[in-house]
Amino acid sequence: MPLLASEVMDDAAAVYLNDSAKSRWTYAIMLPYLRAAIGELQAELESNDLPPLYEISTFISVPIGDVELQLPADFVFPVLVEERGAGETRFTKMDEQNWDSSEPPTAQLRYWSFREGKIQFIGATSIRTIRLRYLRSLSAVTTESSVIEVANARQFYAARLAALASNFGGSATARATMADQRATYFLRLCISSLTKRLQDRPVRRRRYQWR
Repeated sequence: MPLLASEVMDDAAAVYLNDSAKSRWTYAIMLPYLRAAIGELQAELESNDLPPLYEISTFISVPIGDVELQLPADFVFPVLVEERGAGETRFTKMDEQNWDSSEPPTAQLRYWSFREGKIQFIGATSIRTIRLRYLRSLSAVTTESSVIEVANARQFYAARLAALASNFGGSATARATMADQRATYFLRLCISSLTKRLQDRPVRRRRYQWR
C-alpha cells in the first residue's frame, strides 16, 4: 500500500511529539517540516549516488534555433538524450560534450552538454523531438493525502519531522535532539537498504568538471 503523508505525521505526533490527537501539531503545521525532511533525504540519496528516482522518459519538442532544453519539473540528472525529426520513426542517440562546440547548426542537434543544471545544444535548423531519459526527484507533498515515495524511509521521515518541528516550531531542544538521533539511525538503515537493492543496477556516473 502507498505511504501517505498523514501516516508519517501521525507517527511523528504520537511517538515523538506527545500529541496523538494532533491538537497542537496539526497536519497543516507539520506539513512544512515533513517537506523539509523529504528534501533532506533526497539530497542524501543524491550525494550517495543512490536516488530512488527510477529512470523515466519524456518527449520534448525543440523549436528551430533553440539552444536549451525545457526540462521537466521533476528533472534531477540526465541519463540519455536522443533526437528525431518530423517523419522519422527512430530516435538517434546524441553525443554528450563537455565543451562549447563551434560547429554551425545543421538539421540535427547532434550534441548536448549538461552544465549548471541545464541541457544545452548548438541549435538546429529544423524542429526536433527529444526523448530524454532522466532521474527524477521525489514527488511533491502538498497535503496530508499526498503519497510519499521511499516507503522504507517512513521512520526517518517521522523522526526528522519531529526533530525539525521541536527545534524550530516548539523550542523543545531536548526533544529535538532525541528525535534527531533516531532520524540519523533510521537514515543509515535506509541508505544501507537502498545500496543493497540498487547495487546491481547500472548507473550513469556524473562527469567530473573542474571549477
